[in-house]
Order: sequence, then structure tokens, then C-alpha cells
Amino acid sequence: NVAFEYFTRAVELDQGLAEAHVGLGAVQSDRYYYGWGGRKSLEEAEASLERALALKPASMRARTGLCWVIFVAGRSEVCLVQAREAARFGRADDVEALLTRARGYAFGGLPERAPPLYRRAIELDPVNEEALVFLGIATWGTEESVDVGNRYLRLFGDYHEVHTYVAYSHQLLGNYELAREHYDKAMAESNLDALVFGGILYDRLGDTDRAHRAWRKGIALIEPKLEVYPDNARMRLLLACFYGLLGERASMLAHEEAALENADVSDWTLLPLAAVHAGLGETEKAAELLRRSLQLGQFAPFWKRYLQLTAPNLESKAIDEFFAEYETEVRRLRETY
Repeated sequence: NVAFEYFTRAVELDQGLAEAHVGLGAVQSDRYYYGWGGRKSLEEAEASLERALALKPASMRARTGLCWVIFVAGRSEVCLVQAREAARFGRADDVEALLTRARGYAFGGLPERAPPLYRRAIELDPVNEEALVFLGIATWGTEESVDVGNRYLRLFGDYHEVHTYVAYSHQLLGNYELAREHYDKAMAESNLDALVFGGILYDRLGDTDRAHRAWRKGIALIEPKLEVYPDNARMRLLLACFYGLLGERASMLAHEEAALENADVSDWTLLPLAAVHAGLGETEKAAELLRRSLQLGQFAPFWKRYLQLTAPNLESKAIDEFFAEYETEVRRLRETY
């Protein structure tokens, strides 16, 4: 709220100050992502960032922020446009341009193009916080993600998003005790995604009580937010995940339907929800959600890895058919961008 007030005052004093509009966009997007705002916050974030670009087309911060907002809203391909524009406006070895291009590719459906750009940014600026965070995200599930994440934590201290992606990586690499350590740290900071997937790992390892406590904590964190912002699709979809994992199917379906009653909802959180359905053995429903997301324009970069977290031995004709459709769309993106 303090940042919002300062950025709002800055815009009042100077409507042409692009940086203030970027700041407003960042605050509003965070409000939606963390559940302290509804759909309006996401729309206002996009409007503020578009205004910043209109004022300053070469602003990489505006383009990076817009990539994030558009990705969360589920319109991935627009991120590729931002990556292309960043290359047009920025110098080849400008760190900010590299980060913007990488973000655009990672969130736009061509994630294999992002890591080389992040690595180059780190070569130019070895302690660039954003580059370290997002290289770890772009490569999660690999040893590189673990190494980059640990390097970030040594340099900058605890950050729940980094702990979450390092935990994912350790889990997929079979390092379950290390995964638990990082999940514990992320969950202590109330990271909702860590509560979902950390709980799944605990349950798989036989610690059912710990898993249920994690999922109940997620419900307790989300429900008060939805009372104030009932149209926050991300929060409602995560709430559906928690209820489903606890076996409370009626509540799961009620929140899922409430989130999806708006025809254009393609929030990227559909992917964790689909993964939860797959983990519950409901592969047809998982494929339906994935296909819906793809049809609405979401090219999430980690489809298969999320499914591996919940259903590591998944065999499903429906899921295989979805991935065939997805690869067709990815080929189109590669040819276009």
C-alpha cells in the first residue's frame, strides 16, 4: 500500500513519468498474484504498463512487467511479441534487454530460448538478482536450477520463490530430503504453490499429517482473501487444489466451477489444478483443463514437469493427445517468432 501511494502520487505530479506507471503496474500485478486484489488489479496492472510503454517504448522494465501480467492472465503469445520488441529496442548485450527477451520466451511458449539469455546476463552481471531467480525458474527440474538457486540464496538470503523451485528440482531429481528442506522454508513463508506440492511430497513419503496441515494452512490463507476479492481466479483455483488433495471433492468442484464460470479465464494456475487432477487419477479432467488453457492462449512452460510432481508414472492417452496438440502449436510459434 505504501508503494502504491507513492507511485500514485508520482503519476499525479507527472503523468508522463513512465517509471511511475511501471511501478503501479508492478504493485497491481503483485496484488493479484498474492491474492490482495481481484481481476481489476490485473487489468489495471496491464493498463499501467501499456501506458508506460506508450510513453517510453524502449523501457525494458515495462516490457518485462507486461510479460508477467500477460502470462498470469493467460495470453502467452503476446509475451513473444515483447521479446521481439525488446530485441528491436535494446542492444545485444544490454542486461535489461536480455532479461526482457528471456522473460518473453520463457512465458511465451518457447522456454528453451530463455536460459542462454539469462546465462549471458549473469556473465555480464554476476550478481544480477533477477537473472539468477529466473534462470533457476527456467531450468527447474535440473541440477542447474539447484545450483543457481543455491547461489542466489547464498548471495541474497532466503526467498520463498527460490526455495520453491529448488524444492521442485530436488523432488524431480529424487533428492527427497533436500526437497523437504526447501519446501519447509518456502511453506514457512506461506508460499501457496509450495504448500500444494510440498504437501503432495510429504503425503507420498508417508507423512500424511504434515501434508494435511500444509493443505489446511493453504485454505486458511486463501479463504479470507476470497471474501474480499472473490473474482481472483488464481486464489480460487489454488483453493480447489487444496480441497481436492484433502479429499473434499464437493468443495473442490464448487471452487473450480466458480473460477471457470468466466469463459475467458485461462489463468496459469489451471496447470497446477490439472496436475492435481492427474495425481488424483483423473486424467481426462486434467487433459480437459490443459486443453482449455491452451485454446485460450496459455503456453505454460512447464506442463510436463508439473504433472511429474503429482503423477510421476503417469500414462494417459488423453494427456498424450493433449501434448500432441501442444507440440503443433509450439511448432507454429517457432516458425512465427
